[in-house]
Amino acid sequence: MTHSHRFRSHWPLFFGIYSTKVTTEAYGAYLDKGFDIRPTIAVTKAHIDLPECREAIRTGRLKPDGKILKPSGQSIVTKAAIEPVWYLPEIARRFGCTESHLRQSIFRMTNGMYPELITRPDIKIFLPPIGGLVSTLLIFIVDTCM
Repeated sequence: MTHSHRFRSHWPLFFGIYSTKVTTEAYGAYLDKGFDIRPTIAVTKAHIDLPECREAIRTGRLKPDGKILKPSGQSIVTKAAIEPVWYLPEIARRFGCTESHLRQSIFRMTNGMYPELITRPDIKIFLPPIGGLVSTLLIFIVDTCM
């Protein structure tokens, strides 16, 4: 029995190797059963300009190292965006309805935008079209932590 629960994901090489190892360790039993588990996360390098950092440099609370914190106040970080994912059987259970009823309701509320909700009951996850709910993490890596 194969379950193809494909999550929308972006796997840059540096993150993909690490996340594959973590996924294998944490979800090995599910992988052995045929589940396709991937993170719903996008990871990239970013240069950000935070006014708080510029102010902290100006007042002497932070000292630029030229590597992570530039003299301009710009920070070199790893940026991760995590998307919400709904596991439809669990959402239906929590709402006290059938999965079929939940699927039909979401299909109606989205004006039929996602016909797979009705035509593909084998797909148990849904990436809701919710703007503004993607969480962004900014990761500052300091040499002493590596």
